[in-house]
Parts: sequence; structure tokens; C-alpha cells
Amino acid sequence: MRCNSRLSTRSVIAVFRSASVFVFLPPLLLVASTETARAQTERVLHSFCSMSDCADGAYPVSDLIQDANDNLYGTTTSGGGGVCPSYGCGSVFEITRSGVETILYKFSGSPDGNGPSRGLVRDSNGNLYGTTQAGGNNGGACPSEGCGTVFELIKNGATYTEKVLFAFAGGTDGADPSGLVRDADGNLYGTTPGGGVLDCASSAAGCGLVFKITPTGEEEVLYRFKGSTDGASPLAPVVLDAKGNLYGTTAWGGRFGGVCTSYGCGTVFKLTPAGKEEVLYRFKGTADGESPLAPMILDAKGNLYGTTWTGGDVKNIRCTIQANGCGVVFELTERGELAVLYTFTGDPVDGQAPLAGLVLDQHGNLFGTTSGGGPSNRGTVFKVTPTGVQTVLHAFRGGPDGFSPRASLVLDASGHLYGTTIYGGAFGAGTVFKVVP
Repeated sequence: MRCNSRLSTRSVIAVFRSASVFVFLPPLLLVASTETARAQTERVLHSFCSMSDCADGAYPVSDLIQDANDNLYGTTTSGGGGVCPSYGCGSVFEITRSGVETILYKFSGSPDGNGPSRGLVRDSNGNLYGTTQAGGNNGGACPSEGCGTVFELIKNGATYTEKVLFAFAGGTDGADPSGLVRDADGNLYGTTPGGGVLDCASSAAGCGLVFKITPTGEEEVLYRFKGSTDGASPLAPVVLDAKGNLYGTTAWGGRFGGVCTSYGCGTVFKLTPAGKEEVLYRFKGTADGESPLAPMILDAKGNLYGTTWTGGDVKNIRCTIQANGCGVVFELTERGELAVLYTFTGDPVDGQAPLAGLVLDQHGNLFGTTSGGGPSNRGTVFKVTPTGVQTVLHAFRGGPDGFSPRASLVLDASGHLYGTTIYGGAFGAGTVFKVVP
């Protein structure tokens, strides 16, 4: 079975950049319900493209991270100045709690990278690590734009110096890297939806892989997806447990047949430190969901939580973004037993098409975003309790408050939520926002 017969690798990336029922899956059964949104407070901390030529960045898609002083760090896919279209090749930024933005680095396309669309990781010295989905070495399978990079921003006082740790060539080494996770030894782990086993796809794009980058910039490919029952096109970063196992999702592959005849409905996989892959769950594309495009989170008991872009209530005609359901929030045990915690309906008080992962609080509540839905169909910030009750905390209107959030949220010690929207804001190029429940 060939992977990505439905969408090419670049098209899948474009989807991510630009897109009350219960299911019984023993032994867990949870009934989903919705509460009407209570009065919440949203504050825009920064609207991008506020400077000439969008020198402050434009179109953030990435997850944010937070330091001990509650400063936020993230990336923008465009802006920052430079030679790339859309006013630049992207940037890395810092925003204080009061909304003061500082640009830490502006990309130039080659050889330093272009289009950072995933989040950052930060070490104890304040150095930042991330990826760009294009740029780097212009050649190989990506002659005109590059296949992406893994980079380090080395902190020296108030300034940062960029170092490219690895530039992808688009072959068996991968292409278009996702975000990263870092272990105690400084090794970086991530996925690429392209490259890998090149003869698995109808084009030369490949079905993706899981990689490791050492602190000295050496790449080790831990697993190359074949595009069959093992999965295809891992778009999201992986999560790392205390034993060194990696957990992730693939957008396609897995189960074939039914609604997943030609491309598969996606998987959740586990990868041991030795590179042995185990598929923990293959989505059916029905009530259990389809196409998990976002990263998962792991709780102290080893349970995984995530979202699917589509699937769920597959007969629901209110899903304007995808015809096959509005997506779900799911829980998966370490034994591979899946329960749907909430099924999005596309109702005016609900959301649809979650493209982001989740964050978990100390009470077991999950918080996330949907890229669409809500009264204005501009996306939402939501909460799901352990019993499956969903509350919309904020519904974006599409104006100064932003719209189409596609990144996971940050939760601070006070219970405040921070995130990004790719569009909207005062200048139309996205926002960094804060929601106070």
C-alpha cells in the first residue's frame, strides 16, 4: 500500500498551516456533552505585522513555551524581513507577560532556514532549539527552497546566535521536519512527514520518519514509515517518556478499508530506544476519529491524550471544514485501549477541526483549540473535563481577537491559557493571546 495517495507531503503541510455522542471501546466508556460558554476574558498580547514590512513577524502557527518568569517564546512562519516572500522567512520571538515583543532571530532562507512553523524547546542555559520546514541546503529533493533544518539559537546575554545543527536533503534522511523534544543528554527527537522510504509513495516524497539529532549535529534515523499498516506522514512532534520511548501519530496509514480504503485513517505509535515500532492504535475513520495531525501529551500513568482533525460524528453535515466529521478528543491507554472523550459537532456553540494538541491541568481537565467552529466559525479555545463535559472558553470572532488557532496552548500556574492564532488581529497576520477562565 502506497502512502499519501490522497495528499502529497507538501499538501499535508499546507493543510496544517492553512485547516455529543459516545463511542464504546472497552474498557473505557465516556459520554460527551457540552456546556454553554461562560463569560471568559481574552486579551491579545501582540498582533503581528505591526511594524513596517512585518519586521515583528507574521502568521504564527507554532506552540508557545514559557520560562520561569512567564515570558513566552515562539516562531512565525513569515515576516521578520529578508528575501523570502510574505515579508520575510520567519522569526523567533519572545513576549513578556505585559505583551512586549522582542525578535530574537530573523531567518534568511538559506542556509539558516525558512518557515519555522513549529514550537521551540529550551535548555537550562536559555538556548532555544527548533525546526524550519524549508530552507537550509538548496539541493537534493528540494532544489528551489530547501528541505528544512534543525537549528539552535545560542544565548549570549540578551542576544542569540543561530547555528544549523542539521539540514535535510529530502531523501532517506527526511524532509519538512516537525517540532522537537529534547532528552537529558541534549539529544533532539522529531519527525518528518516526507522522505524516508522513497518508494512507498506515488511520488518521491516518501512516507516520513522519526529522527534523532545529537548535540554535535549528527542525524540518526530511528524509523522510516512504510506507508502501510505501520502509518504514514507523521506531522506532529513526538513525546518522550522516562524510559526513552517515543510516542507519536501519523496522519495516514494504519487501517485500510471502509472510509480509509486508499490512504488509511492514521495511527498512534510507540517507538523504543532501539527503533522498534509498535502501532498502539489504528483509527477507523468513524466514531473514533480520523487523521491525528497534532502532538499528544502523556500523563503520569502512561495514558496518552490527543485530537483528530476529522472523524467522530461522520453523518454530521454541520462540519464545514471536513465532510467526514468535525474531529474528536481521545484518550489512549498504554495497552492501546481508546476512548473518545469528546466529539465535536460543529454547532454554533461548539468547535470543529482541531489541529492542535492538548494541555492537562492537575485536576485532569484538558484544554485545546479548534481551527474552526464557534458562532463565527473562526475557531475556539475549549476545556474538556475528565467526564467528557466540554466548555468553550473563547470563540474567536475573526477581527482584532484573531482567528484560526492551530497551536497547542500553554497553561501557567494561575490557570491562564496562552496561544496563537495564524490570522486576524489588528493587522491580519495573527496574534498571541491570553485567556483567563
